[in-house]
Amino acid sequence: MSGNGHVGTGHAQGAVALMRARGFQKATDDFERVMVVSLSTSVLFEALFNPTIQLATCEWHALLSMVSDTEVIFNHLACLPELMRRGKAARYASALDHTLIQEARANEESLRSIIEQSSIAITTRKAMSPFSAHAEGKPYTNDAPLMQHVLCVLFGLGIVSACITSGIDLDNRDLYAWRSSSYAEEIIANLQDVSEWYPIGSGLHHFALVTAWLGTNDEAVRARLDEEMAFVRNVTKRESIGSWNTSGRKLLWMAKELRLDNPP
Repeated sequence: MSGNGHVGTGHAQGAVALMRARGFQKATDDFERVMVVSLSTSVLFEALFNPTIQLATCEWHALLSMVSDTEVIFNHLACLPELMRRGKAARYASALDHTLIQEARANEESLRSIIEQSSIAITTRKAMSPFSAHAEGKPYTNDAPLMQHVLCVLFGLGIVSACITSGIDLDNRDLYAWRSSSYAEEIIANLQDVSEWYPIGSGLHHFALVTAWLGTNDEAVRARLDEEMAFVRNVTKRESIGSWNTSGRKLLWMAKELRLDNPP
């Protein structure tokens, strides 16, 4: 769906209205928590491209703390919409904001560290067999599909953070471009395993595909992602990937928007 002419919006605008009506208190059971997780991540990502989704930073923190107040990663994610807004305002006013640059750098570095640590932990968990788990006295659950999707989503979040920071810390754009491209290549490397489980975790799969495309300028990588998107369209019999219009023109606009290259 799309709302007010913006990419992939409509669902998120409705979700914000529902969450505000509900209030930002903690979920009361597992079902409600799953719903909050699903809605909050979608709202956060779509808010980066749709200026009609307006939440203050304190509201983003409240929204994401509904998921967990112990997951540090959500604190860094909650800063992204506001960093993006301030970054675009400063850039197109030709006003160098050293405080903003330091905030963006620190947020990106911290998020990158969390992603690296989580990636190691997930890779180790994926490699654990029932026999090794038993030998170590640990429980074994066959959650490989979920772990594979979570890994790709983490890389996708790294892309979003690196791209936004590249639009703020202009002196280091090449560094952040390299980081976002590296994350995209990680997603590509995991695509075969993820695709084997499709449509399990399809929403997470869609997010990873779109962010990988946005995170790279390598035409060969984008061509591989276009093939995967074509596979998803064939399976779902839909022209969109999830709620996202993934035509080349729309994706190019989103890639520029994420790097703050589109004027306000």
